[in-house]
Amino acid sequence: MTFSRMNDKYIVHELLNATDTITPCEAPSADATPASTIFQQNVMHPNEVAGQDYMASPEDGLWRSICLVALLDSSSIVVNAGPIHHRGTQ
Repeated sequence: MTFSRMNDKYIVHELLNATDTITPCEAPSADATPASTIFQQNVMHPNEVAGQDYMASPEDGLWRSICLVALLDSSSIVVNAGPIHHRGTQ
């Protein structure tokens, strides 16, 4: 994000592969401005709340059980994720 300000907080969850580097998420210092931290990859946006890192399964590269929703009838929905393959050239 750039120099945006929002009324609400947001959270970022990262879906990582085994080769991805985990980026530390540090809160901005009390005297920091968005302009002073915009290029610091380890500093969160002022409206950001720390999320979770999900590592892909080494067997199939999918992110399993990133969300579980309990339903009223005692059943549940499990959310898994997979990579998106774009058709553009790389």
